[in-house]
Amino acid sequence: PRNGPPSGSTGGKKVYIDAVVWRYIPDAWDAAAELEAGRIDWWEQPPLDFAVKIERNPDFVTINTDWIQGWLRPNCLHPPFNNKKARQALLHMMDQVTYLHWAIGQPQYYRACHSIFACDSPYATSVGAEPMIEHNIQRASQLVKESGYDGRPIVLLHVTDIPIMNGAAIVARQRLERVGFKVLLRGMNWAAQQAVRANKDPPSKGGWNLIQTWWQSPDVSNPAVHFGISGAGEKGWFGWPDIPRLESLITDWVRAPDEVGRHSIAEQVQKVAMDEVPYVPWGEYVAPWACRKNLRDF
Repeated sequence: PRNGPPSGSTGGKKVYIDAVVWRYIPDAWDAAAELEAGRIDWWEQPPLDFAVKIERNPDFVTINTDWIQGWLRPNCLHPPFNNKKARQALLHMMDQVTYLHWAIGQPQYYRACHSIFACDSPYATSVGAEPMIEHNIQRASQLVKESGYDGRPIVLLHVTDIPIMNGAAIVARQRLERVGFKVLLRGMNWAAQQAVRANKDPPSKGGWNLIQTWWQSPDVSNPAVHFGISGAGEKGWFGWPDIPRLESLITDWVRAPDEVGRHSIAEQVQKVAMDEVPYVPWGEYVAPWACRKNLRDF
């Protein structure tokens, strides 16, 4: 350890315990029983219906983390989402309140946010987000037809062991089918999705068309750190959109000499992202941690 106070992942670190044991407990009822019995001290992201009960228990405390931005991310390498109109259909079908209601369920833990930058970041803006705000199903259906979609099922990777991702996939399928897509949910756990999402093969050969994922607000707070708006093609994050204009704007933002210029460029980034649709945000939520009250000073 070095001297000085801790500061996130930097600063001085002092160890006060002998060991940390990570346990994977896939069943939420089992995890809750272990927490209540004192056999575990910390529960990362309990399902939100459990979090509500935990908050009422005097032996436990919940800790809210940063806001989290949910993503619907298309694969731009293969049809139909190599066509911009098909991606734009995703934007027009996006009703964030519906998504959040079915995926999160507890209104105190979510909020709509029509910005590609976190709503608590200095660059949050709704510029260009009218298609998502209005969520016009008829326009989305028209764009699906104009994209040349041929009716083959689109593969949506369906994470089944995280309740929020499970709910998001189910509501995504409903919205997608409503605008004219045929949808195949490919169920798997979160760890498996981390491997499958790297597969660039066509969906018929083990690849995919859509994934659901999330990032915490610091990760989507400005153009320099935001993986979702990279237009670097196959060198970019999974989904691989090739949008040179976004890459150019991100460079301009980094080099901007003042905050006025950065705000202006961030708005341009949002406009291009809302036109090219490298991904669609489906709102923001918090996923509390739970721990026993014998833990402190964290």
